[in-house]
Amino acid sequence: MEGKRMTWKEIKEAYPNQVVGLAGREPDTINFETAIVKYNEATTPYKVMAEKAFDGEIFMIGTKDEDIFYIPTLYGDVCVQMNGLMLNG
Repeated sequence: MEGKRMTWKEIKEAYPNQVVGLAGREPDTINFETAIVKYNEATTPYKVMAEKAFDGEIFMIGTKDEDIFYIPTLYGDVCVQMNGLMLNG
């Protein structure tokens, strides 16, 4: 399924309970309508995805809880809940 443009609902169904690395989000915002799954946790180590996200190649997001996305930083990953209630380092 990688390489196919999908909606967020389709991504969650195809890659349940894992972190995915998205490319080509349209629109290129946190509230995207479609994206292409370039990497997924089942085939790509999390650390590799984090490095690619830090370099701006992909956007990492977890499909288990759609409210959380991951921002890799020099000091470790930061998890952000989209409704603004949680920020973990």
